[in-house]
Amino acid sequence: MAVTILCTVGNIQDRLSAAGVTLRADDNPPSAYGDVMKRASVWVMKYLTKRYPPSKVDLSQSDHANLIASDIATFFLCIRRGNPAPAPVAALFKMAADELKEIRSGQADLFDVAAARPSAPVMSNVRVPLQPQPHARVTRARSTTTGGTPSDYAQHGDLSQLSEAYLNFPLGA
Repeated sequence: MAVTILCTVGNIQDRLSAAGVTLRADDNPPSAYGDVMKRASVWVMKYLTKRYPPSKVDLSQSDHANLIASDIATFFLCIRRGNPAPAPVAALFKMAADELKEIRSGQADLFDVAAARPSAPVMSNVRVPLQPQPHARVTRARSTTTGGTPSDYAQHGDLSQLSEAYLNFPLGA
């Protein structure tokens, strides 16, 4: 599977200047900036794929993912020859890494992409009767089949993947 590149050389030049990028990438022969954009994209995808799976979300269209990947790629470009990164670049890298950890743990979100349904257990078939005393009761739906695949069960899908026609269904019909 090919890696989706989440940032561009222009994004790195915005952080270091064109001259700064040229000084750090003057290899002979050129090595496509040492694959720093690919490494940064892999780094970002490692943290985001659980909550934003590539099959459901196109992170290349996310400005937030682009900003994070650009900060990380800038850091990788600065250190790729064994040189230390400038303090502001190292600070941006630390902020981006901390933000990725928060997103992965669910404490933060990408602001311009809807997260997929979380992979957490959920309760279903729970009803709370209030009489004679409030209590929770789990009920089982009985199948009408006698073997094989169960049928007549409601499928609870990811609401972010519903079709536009379903979402615009008139309620009064």
